[in-house]
Amino acid sequence: MLITVFFLLLFSCNSCSNEELFVEPEAEIVEKEESTEDSSEEQEEEEEVVTPEDETEIEVDTSLPCDFSLTNIQPNTTIIINCVLDLGGTTVNLPSGVTIEFEGGDIINGEIIFSSESVISGELLNKDLKLSGTTPSLKDPTFVFKPERWGIVEGKVNDDIALDNKDILQRTIDQVKLMGADEFSIETLDAYFKVDIEYYGRARHLDNASIYIPEDFHLKMSENAFLRVQPNKSFSYSLFKIFLADNVIISGGNLIGDRFEHDYSPIADRHGIPRDTHEYGNLVFVIGSENIVIDNVSFSDPTGDAIMFHGESLRQDDGSLAPGKKETKNVIVKNCTISRARRNGISFLDGRFITIDNCTIKDTGKGDQAYDSSGSKIYSSSGVEPRWGIDMEAIRHRTADGRLRQTALNENIIVRNSVFTGNHDGDVLVFTANDVLIENNFFDRSVGSFASHDVVVRNNTFESRETSKFTALSISSFVTFPNEEDTQGKELNHHWLFVDNYIKGYNHGISIKGEHHEIRNNRIENCVNGVFLVSNLLNTTFTGNTITSNINNSRGYRNIYNTNNSNNIVISNEIIEVKERPLYLNLLLNESNLNSSQITFKNCTLNSTSTNMANKISNSKNIRLEGNITNTDYIVENSENINLIDNLISTN
Repeated sequence: MLITVFFLLLFSCNSCSNEELFVEPEAEIVEKEESTEDSSEEQEEEEEVVTPEDETEIEVDTSLPCDFSLTNIQPNTTIIINCVLDLGGTTVNLPSGVTIEFEGGDIINGEIIFSSESVISGELLNKDLKLSGTTPSLKDPTFVFKPERWGIVEGKVNDDIALDNKDILQRTIDQVKLMGADEFSIETLDAYFKVDIEYYGRARHLDNASIYIPEDFHLKMSENAFLRVQPNKSFSYSLFKIFLADNVIISGGNLIGDRFEHDYSPIADRHGIPRDTHEYGNLVFVIGSENIVIDNVSFSDPTGDAIMFHGESLRQDDGSLAPGKKETKNVIVKNCTISRARRNGISFLDGRFITIDNCTIKDTGKGDQAYDSSGSKIYSSSGVEPRWGIDMEAIRHRTADGRLRQTALNENIIVRNSVFTGNHDGDVLVFTANDVLIENNFFDRSVGSFASHDVVVRNNTFESRETSKFTALSISSFVTFPNEEDTQGKELNHHWLFVDNYIKGYNHGISIKGEHHEIRNNRIENCVNGVFLVSNLLNTTFTGNTITSNINNSRGYRNIYNTNNSNNIVISNEIIEVKERPLYLNLLLNESNLNSSQITFKNCTLNSTSTNMANKISNSKNIRLEGNITNTDYIVENSENINLIDNLISTN
C-alpha cells in the first residue's frame, strides 16, 4: 500500500468556461490499492487521453504545513515528505517496515519511535526530531551535514558554544553511522570546536575531548568547510582522532589550529609534570588504525603537529607488538597542504607502511625563540623543537647496561612527489626509522638522520633557500654501547642509497657518517663543499657523481676534523670542477690501519678553475689516488702512506 500527497489540477481546454479556469487546486490523500484486471480495463476505457501539450506541472511549496499526520500508519508504508510535518511535541509510534522519504519537506518538533526494518531519508534528520526505538536505516548511505539544521553556531564563539559545536558534530556522526551512513559530507561550514583536555603526554587513550571518526567511514569536506580549534591554554589537544578505527577516509576541507590565539602560560599536567612547551596540539592523530586515507586536506596552525601516527601502545623491547594491541599501518596522506605547524608538519611516532604523496609542507616551526632575563625559554607561538616538515621519530630507550629497548618502530615509509619549503630546521628527518623511500621531492632545506637504516633517497631536487648555508643530506653515526653479544657496538646508521639527486647552493651538499652507504649519479652544484667527510664512515662507495661550483672557496671533497675510524671508502668516476680545491683532506686518519688504504680516489676528474689551488692532503694517512686526471697538482703535507698511482696532470 502506498500513501502519497499530490495536487489535482483541472486542465483547461477550448470548451471550458471562465469559471472552470479558476478552480482552486485541491489537496488530497490518495490511497493506491491493487486493482483487478477487469477494473483496469474499464478504467482505461473511461480515461481521457492527455497529450504532453495539455499537461501543466505544479511546483509544490515544501514550506507549507502538511495536511496529514503519522497516526494510523500501516506497516510497510512509504511516506513522502514534501511539506513541513510539525509533530507538535508529540511522540509517534510507527509500525515495522515504514519508509519516510524526503522530497523537499521537513519533520520537526517531536519524537518518532521506529519499529524494525524502517528507513528514513537523511535529509529529514535535524536537532528538533528525536528518533528512538529500533534504529532505522538511512535511505542513502551518504549523509549531507547542514550545520544550521543541527544547531552549530558559526564564527567566533565562547568556550561553551564551541563545546556544544563539538558535541553536536560528534553526536551527529555517531547517529548516522549507527543508521548505516558510510560517508559524512560537509559542504559549507566555518566553526570553532573546543577539543582541549589536559592529557598526559600525547594521549594515546580514548577521551571525550576530540572528534572521533568511526571505522568504515568517509568524512568528506568541500573547500568551503573550515573546522577550527577553539583557542585554549592546554598543552595538548587533537581536533580529530582516528582511534582503533580501520578503513577511514578524511578528504577535503580546512583544519585549523589555534597557534596564534593560544594561551602559552606555564602549565603542568594532572601529575604535576611541567608542560610549558605546549607542543602536543595536533589536528589529526591516527592511533592503532589501518587502511587510512587523508586526501586533499588543508592543515594549518596547530600548536604542535598537523598529523601524528602512533600505535595503540608502546611495543615490547624487541619491537614486537604487545599482546592484543594494534599498530598503525597502511596509511596514505596525499594531495594535502600543511602550513605553519608550530612543532612538526607530520610526526611518525610508531607506524608501518605509511605513504606521503604529492603534499606541500611549508613554514614549519618558524619564529625565533624568546628568553627571559635569566636565560630561560619563554614559549609563544614561535616554533618549538624539532621543527621539521616530517619527523620519523620512534622513541627508544636505553637501559643502564646499554641495552636498546625498541618500544616504537617506524618502517616501510614513503615520501614522494612533495614540496617542502620554509621549514625551520629541515624537511625530512629520518630520526629512527628503517626501510624508507624518499623520491621525486623538492626540498629547500635538508634531509637528515639520527639512527636509521635501509633508506633510499633518489631523484629529488635540493635547492637551498639561503645561499651557501645548510646541508642538503646529513647522515649521522650512532654506535650502540658494547654488550655481551656485540663487544664492538653496532652502527645504527647504515645502508643509505643516495642516487640521481640534484643539489644546489648549500654549504655542504652531503655530510656523511655511518656505514655501507652508496652515493651515486648525483649532481652537486655551487656548494661550498660538495661532499663533507666526517668520522665513522665505513664501507661506503661514491660513484659517478658530478660536483661543480663557481663560488669562492668551493671544494669537491672536504674534511677538517680528526676523521678517525673511517675505512674502505671508494670514490670512483667522479667529475669535480670547483673554484678552489677538488680535494682538501686534513686529519683524515686511521691509526689502526697504517698499511691499508682507508680511502681511495679512482678514475676521477679533479679540476680547479683557479690557479695555484692544488689538491691538498695534510696530516692524513692511508690514502690512495689512482688513475685520476687533474688540471692542477697534488700537495701532500705531514702525511703517511699516501699512494699516487698512474694519475695524470692535464694542461687543458
